[in-house]
Amino acid sequence: MISKEIILELQDIRETLDKFKYDKLSKRVHELIPFVPIIIYDSDKIPRIGSGFYQNPSLIFRARPNETLDKYYRELPWYNTSEISIVPDDKCSKIEFGRANKKYQARFYASNEWHVACYETIWHKFPLGTKRTDQNLTLGTWKIMHPLKLAFIPYSKKHIDRIRKSKQKIYDQIDRLILTDNIQIDKILQNSNTDTERDKFLIEFFSQEFAKLEIKCKNDYYLSNYYCDQVFDNCPNESGVNDIDGIMYPSVCFSYQSNNIVIHPRSIHKLRFIEAMYVWVNYFQDTKDMQYIPLEQNIHSDSNGNIQWAKFKI
Repeated sequence: MISKEIILELQDIRETLDKFKYDKLSKRVHELIPFVPIIIYDSDKIPRIGSGFYQNPSLIFRARPNETLDKYYRELPWYNTSEISIVPDDKCSKIEFGRANKKYQARFYASNEWHVACYETIWHKFPLGTKRTDQNLTLGTWKIMHPLKLAFIPYSKKHIDRIRKSKQKIYDQIDRLILTDNIQIDKILQNSNTDTERDKFLIEFFSQEFAKLEIKCKNDYYLSNYYCDQVFDNCPNESGVNDIDGIMYPSVCFSYQSNNIVIHPRSIHKLRFIEAMYVWVNYFQDTKDMQYIPLEQNIHSDSNGNIQWAKFKI
């Protein structure tokens, strides 16, 4: 059983994150909980809610805003798969703290729905008062070729209830998934010969950190990053190898209605690029909705990773 003192200390850390440097926080949390409970999802099929025109559950999606203009003032897509995959080592200096990465730390962030991958990439741009109401992106589709060993972050009911609105049937679906997940988690914990009550508390504690809505500064990501460090670097298998490929958690910016998958660089070889899409996204300021229009899709690459655009040749 987890002690009341540890619970209070963890809650105090959560409420005073702005007072910590990451290394100090990591050391303090590790003193309180030497290890974190990890629920493993081992599959080449990623679950998704609802439907879309990509139904293959082994596909995941990653988007990147287009930046270069041609002489006709068109935004050109990216032309090589390396430019839309994980950030290469020579460009890691631009990486800032994220929900599952520290500064300068490359991770392959993807989503289980293509439009969510687009939304995740640009959601923060339009509501900031920018005059622009559209954005073009290059979307990559990747196939999971070998099953991924993922640490599964369940829904945080506390955060779901905060944003729940009446007559939104999708949250009825999520409620049913929460019940199913809880039953499965209970079974796993009961067979693990550990302190079930403590583990359930910690699973909920970290699920709340991954579900956190208000991000004011990088420190707000510290506790989810602590969990990631434990998963990726401090959870060796029986052979002493850190073999967890990634973490799957509900998409915060998309109101927890889809999943994000963050994959460690050591596991990128388990993915294969399938195709690219050029997507035009329109933002409607009055309703705050986004419209996703594929301008060119099902575009493949050659053996060197060069994407064979038809409308946007260079």
